[in-house]
Amino acid sequence: MGIIIKNTIKSSIANYIGVVLGIISVLYLQTWILSPGEIGKIQLIIDKIFLFSPFILFGTLNAFPRFSHLFDNKKNYSNFVSWSLFLPLITTTLSCIIFYFYKVDKEHIYVFFAILFLSLYIRIIENILTTKAKIVYPTILRAIIFRIMMISLLTLLYFNLFDFNGFIMAFAGIHCIHLLLLLPYFIKNTSFQFRLDFSFFKHPSFKSILTYCGYSILGTGTGILITKLDSVMIKGILGDYSLVGIYAIAASISMLIDMPRRPISQLSISILSQNLHENNLSEVKNIYNKSAINLFIVGGIMFILIWINIDSIFLIMNNGEKYSSGKLVVLFLGLAKVVDMGFGLNSEIISSSKFYKWNIFIMPFLAVISISLNLIFIPQYAIVGSALATLISVFTYNVLRAIIVYKKLNIHSFSTKFIYVGILISLPIMVAHFVPLLSNAYLDIVINSGLVLILTILPIYFFRLSNEINGIVNKVLKMINLK
Repeated sequence: MGIIIKNTIKSSIANYIGVVLGIISVLYLQTWILSPGEIGKIQLIIDKIFLFSPFILFGTLNAFPRFSHLFDNKKNYSNFVSWSLFLPLITTTLSCIIFYFYKVDKEHIYVFFAILFLSLYIRIIENILTTKAKIVYPTILRAIIFRIMMISLLTLLYFNLFDFNGFIMAFAGIHCIHLLLLLPYFIKNTSFQFRLDFSFFKHPSFKSILTYCGYSILGTGTGILITKLDSVMIKGILGDYSLVGIYAIAASISMLIDMPRRPISQLSISILSQNLHENNLSEVKNIYNKSAINLFIVGGIMFILIWINIDSIFLIMNNGEKYSSGKLVVLFLGLAKVVDMGFGLNSEIISSSKFYKWNIFIMPFLAVISISLNLIFIPQYAIVGSALATLISVFTYNVLRAIIVYKKLNIHSFSTKFIYVGILISLPIMVAHFVPLLSNAYLDIVINSGLVLILTILPIYFFRLSNEINGIVNKVLKMINLK
């Protein structure tokens, strides 16, 4: 768990610098310069790419972290990396041809192709780098550099150096820059030689890899479907890009909650895979338990900081009155993030174990639930209905995965600490209910955040509910000579 914590801290620092830049980009500039409809169009392009990616990649995205430890010599490793890079080129090209004839995105079809290709290869390279525990630089690129480029584009749009269509094309351009900045680091740190040796198909693990990829299409695809289908269905049912834009801004606010989960998930897959391969269940249980309580604490704190300040956030946001109808969307999507984090790394454990085939049974069932809930709730409650559908789907998704992990590996991630953390998370929300909203939104945020510090963060530290969090805090206090 040590290397996971160390790299997670570094990545989280980069992520939270990215949070500041994201707030500037999304909550200030985008809501000021772009209309809700334009934000909705951009979000739909992004979400469609996420929805199609597992099927285009044929489930290979998670295959490399899952099997890389079996390719121990340089020749085999280079071969595995080379095919992992080459095969998606074929599937992406074929997919673009199909999308062209079926007009997946009529208005921005070529930009859609460009972003699809570039974003898929960025994700593939990042996944390969995680097996080398190299996630800090890719995180800096994604969280900081990309957002700086986005802010630059919005500034140029504000000064009318191009129109919205030009902005969309430039949006594809910064994906290209992102990939070009990532490639040299990838080449340096993977130490592989590009070689398409057909002996790869005779490797003892090839059949297992192929089977895993087939099952992963449904597993990963349905997981993304549950969390990314909402905007597509909002547009399809309500037919309004503006509502998609309002939903996208609310979703962006809620995304601040689970930022620490991504680096932990990335780093853990190869480690879990190796320990499960060696039947080292004690270490798997250790990672499972620690990840769950630490993610629940961090996610819970982030959620209450956002929720008790949500009215002030909309007040200080440019055109906040247009987006305040997304308040309950923030609530339900935020709770979905906390639920997902509180259940820990159950998805990663299943995907890394020999029980990954269970995904083929539970995922179609969950997809039907997700689509059905959206069809029921969106006509009744509009964008709030979609957020509620996501919360129910994510909860169901995690309960089923936790049951599989417990039944098959006899391990679970829960303890009495979850009850204490849950109580401490609830306290600021109850107290803030009696605190009137101040005329100065910034002062209101400071006071409410102080409640979280006093009622939640300090008790979690002094009651030692997480040894890892206490260790990090103690190191920080020692660095500034307060301990």
